[in-house]
Amino acid sequence: MSAFFDATATMYRAAPWRVVPADCVFSVTVGALDIHDFALAVIGEAGRDGGWLVCPGLDAFEELMEQVDAYEPGDDVEPPPHLALHFEAASELPPGLWSEAEDNRWALANPAAYPRLVVVGEAGRLHPPAPEDVVLAEAVSRALTHAVAEKGALLAAFEAGEPMTRTFSVATEQGDLDVTLTAPFLHPSHLLDPSGDLIEALAELTEDGELDLDAYQALEQAVSDRFEASPEAEGLELKYLYRTVMEFGAQYLGETIATLSADALGELLFEVFPRKLSIDPKEAGAIIDETRALYRFLQREFDLPQAKACLSVLGPSSARRLEAALADKSKYGMAKAMVMAGLDAGVDMSSQESLEAWMRSMEGKPLPPSIPLPAARVAAPSKKALAAKKAKRKAARKARKRNK
Repeated sequence: MSAFFDATATMYRAAPWRVVPADCVFSVTVGALDIHDFALAVIGEAGRDGGWLVCPGLDAFEELMEQVDAYEPGDDVEPPPHLALHFEAASELPPGLWSEAEDNRWALANPAAYPRLVVVGEAGRLHPPAPEDVVLAEAVSRALTHAVAEKGALLAAFEAGEPMTRTFSVATEQGDLDVTLTAPFLHPSHLLDPSGDLIEALAELTEDGELDLDAYQALEQAVSDRFEASPEAEGLELKYLYRTVMEFGAQYLGETIATLSADALGELLFEVFPRKLSIDPKEAGAIIDETRALYRFLQREFDLPQAKACLSVLGPSSARRLEAALADKSKYGMAKAMVMAGLDAGVDMSSQESLEAWMRSMEGKPLPPSIPLPAARVAAPSKKALAAKKAKRKAARKARKRNK
């Protein structure tokens, strides 16, 4: 038990619950223990001590969280299997536990930090920790200690969507083990096998009318990786603007690259982009070139049914049309108009300090002409019109499914 106490005391001092944002989940793999793509969550909030829990997959973790959220005293619950570590104060322990640790010279971070390992098996039954549970707890605790030392990369992963994967060799009672942590949790690697049908998986994400963004990000990354290594991308000086097409399609239309129709692609490029995307209009050519290469790749690699129609949207005149639309200030939304006005004024919009200084300088002054006031007689699309547009896209998805 000495190795377990040493690992958990070291992790307690590192306090991962003060670094990892609430509700953020890692995937964890320890091949030597036959642990693959388990879900690891840090317990606790900023300023409070915590611990961690490990579930056999993301579905089990989400089921457990749903039970926790819905729990009322007296409820009869059957939580999914999981392993949890938390810390208790010496005053709350059964007699003899603290003195046993002191007698054995087991490491303890402080009198409020006695590690307790909870094992929940099938049918929600509690079990005493088996030797392999203790070794897993050691490995996870040491890997988390290493991971939180890279605070910047962790925050970028959880808050900015820049995945972080690290493999740490950690010492345990069983010897050195390799532990791989990925933040945030991505879909298990076997779901993203290059031989798998990524397009079918992406299409399935929208079948219920709502896009699962977590799953979408993992699958989108897999498509992007394959595209960027393809002959179609060769020779392009990628500015990764094709990813903006994919991301805006998901964000504003609820469509993946697998379900985006030619009509929706036109709507995205010539209506949504001019309203929402703050970019130099001269980049229109790069947007079209990259998106055209992407659809050629999707046509060749996956035989995407709507690729040919989408390529017709990206014809010879599309770059000029997009550039004109991006430069048309009457199409700007308010947020984009503010950003573009700042750029016109020479403001470094990537600097929060510069942006705030510019906003203060604008107080009490007339709006720049590039920021249009809302038109008095132009109504927003009605709820009925928006619903009809959404229903049309949903019907198209169902038709594609019937034609598979």
